[in-house]
Amino acid sequence: RVMFLAFNINRPPLDNPKVRRAMNFAIDREAFNKATQAGIGEAAMTLLPKAHWAHDASLANVYKYDPAYARQLLAEAGHPNGLELSVIGWNDQRSVQRQEILIEQMGKAGIRLKVQQYAVADATAQFFGADKKGDVYLAAWTGRPDPSLTTQLMFAKESYFNAAKTDPAPGRAE
Repeated sequence: RVMFLAFNINRPPLDNPKVRRAMNFAIDREAFNKATQAGIGEAAMTLLPKAHWAHDASLANVYKYDPAYARQLLAEAGHPNGLELSVIGWNDQRSVQRQEILIEQMGKAGIRLKVQQYAVADATAQFFGADKKGDVYLAAWTGRPDPSLTTQLMFAKESYFNAAKTDPAPGRAE
């Protein structure tokens, strides 16, 4: 499984790509893996693990941990003093640990996370359901054998798992 952050890009400030990029540069994936998976997992840039036949190795170092650059991107996006985001997360002990690590890492870049914790089903319903609560959802994806199925389930405009219900790549054929 892959731990990931789902963004609701319909609402500010996540409607700004620079803010989303800043979040990616604010995460130390290697440290996150060591702390939450005892280093047994792998730092991921995509929903497909390195062993998957459709994994794109060229994406392996797209987002290197760089909180200073993340702060710069936030300033360029109009948030020179950082910003606060509402995060939906799970309430079990390991998930709380992941949240605490992200709070600390993102805080170094000026991104303050305010986490609301729920049981898995409730968290999913809060973020993806009718109410669309939270800016960000910290969750896990178990993947599917066919990468096109993962892409459709996660990013298709009308997919349940696309909280913003927007086309992730406007102008491109589906």
